Amino acid sequence: MRFNLLLIYLFFSITIFSQQLTGKVTYIVSMESYSKEKIDSISKKLKTKKVKMNKWMRDVFENTPNVNAYLEFSNDESLYYVEDKMQNDGKPIFNVNRTFAGGDRRYYKNTKTNEYFNESNTFGELFLIEINPKKWKITQESKKLVDIYVLKQLILSQPTKR
Repeated sequence: MRFNLLLIYLFFSITIFSQQLTGKVTYIVSMESYSKEKIDSISKKLKTKKVKMNKWMRDVFENTPNVNAYLEFSNDESLYYVEDKMQNDGKPIFNVNRTFAGGDRRYYKNTKTNEYFNESNTFGELFLIEINPKKWKITQESKKLVDIYVLKQLILSQPTKR
């Protein structure tokens, strides 16, 4: 009888403590390099006559390296950030992929306490900004963008700040 009770206790203990969900997701943010024709058309639209600006724009669009972004999560918390890489040759290079992935910002979410924060480093100062979650409704209205079908989403209400 004691053995059965001990076995039941162990089974429930293992079941309760095995419900911990943690992990790390790695996203690789990339874009196709623009062709020279596409870069020329962008340059003509901007009507820039500065040679340095055109060269800089060419370097940015032709040589944008991939960026790794991470989502670390446990049961009720998650943290999203972009990998911080050192610059080559000490030259700062504008990376479009890094900007699209979130840049230097970090996003924290706690579903248990309903806290959503954005950490931003602006002008050398670190700011912690509270984000108000939005209520969404996904409709059945669809549209084809390139080769992907997307559904229309509506913001139901803007929550008030706490």
